[in-house]
Parts: sequence; structure tokens; C-alpha cells
Amino acid sequence: MTRKLALAATFTLCATILAACAGSSALPEAISEGPEGIVECETVGVRYFWGDGIRTESEARQLCVEADDDRPPPVAPTDAPVVTTSQANAIRSAQNYLDFTHFSRQGLIDQLSSEFGDQFSLADATFAVSSLTVDWNEQAAGKAQDYLDFSAFSCQGLIDQMSSEFGDKFTQQEARYGATAAGLC
Repeated sequence: MTRKLALAATFTLCATILAACAGSSALPEAISEGPEGIVECETVGVRYFWGDGIRTESEARQLCVEADDDRPPPVAPTDAPVVTTSQANAIRSAQNYLDFTHFSRQGLIDQLSSEFGDQFSLADATFAVSSLTVDWNEQAAGKAQDYLDFSAFSCQGLIDQMSSEFGDKFTQQEARYGATAAGLC
């Protein structure tokens, strides 16, 4: 009598599992029919053979579903770069400079990497400046106004000063924007 109950329970369990899985859209992708006596679990790369403790195809299919459920979720790639201590310090220093005065992008990189400045590596200085959200035109406008607050310039003279490789190193377009925003051009 006990054996009949065990077989009935197993049959009921298998029927329940098959009924539950029958409506699943993921099941056909996850499990494929192999040669007779083999069930392949494609999502986890496992094959179950009938026999060796697995008595039916439905048991093999259930093992596939359980193996798939036990898989850890995929790790999403992160786009956030890993920031070294030196890069973090360069970022902080760059922000401090921008809070104090106006810089061009290249001028700030040079200040951070100069042997007379902060002495960060060129790579760390470039990383730091690139990681900040800065309106370089706004920086040029502020620098142009700083110049006009203590000296007189022509429009072209100020543009040349601000875009010079020996000056502030703004691009020509940024320097022109700055001089125009300051009301000189």
C-alpha cells in the first residue's frame, strides 16, 4: 500500500510540475530534447540522463528548471570607471581651482600636471578635468572679465591673450566667446 501511495504522489508531483511548466514561455528555450534518454538544459549547460536516479523525462526537465532557478543573476557591466586615489585627489584639486578662478581646459590640465603646480601625472590631470562638468565658454567669459577688471585690451588683443599657448590656452572660439560676453567685441 505504501508503494502505491509513493507512486501516486510521484505521479501527482510530476503532473503538477508539467502543468506548471506547460504554460511557461521560457521552458522551450531552456530545455531541449536530446537523443532518447537525454534532456539538455541549454541555459545552464547541463545534460540529465534518464537513469542514474532520474526515472522520467519530467524529473529531468524539473532538474533543468531548478538548475536554471539556482543560477546567480548575471552581473550587469558597469560603465563607471574605477577612480584611483591620485585621480580622486586630482579631481578635488581641479574643482578647487575652478572655485577660485577661471581656467581653460588645457590650462587646468597644465596647472594640475605642472612641476610648479600640483605635479599630478598628465593622465591623472586629464582624467580629472574630463570627469568634471564645466562650461568652458563660461570660464572664458569669466577670465575675460577678470582681465578687463585690471587692464585694458582690444577685442583681438584679449582673444590672443586668452588663446595663446603662453597665456590661458582657451580655444579661439572660447576666447572669442569670452571677449564678446565681456562686452569687448
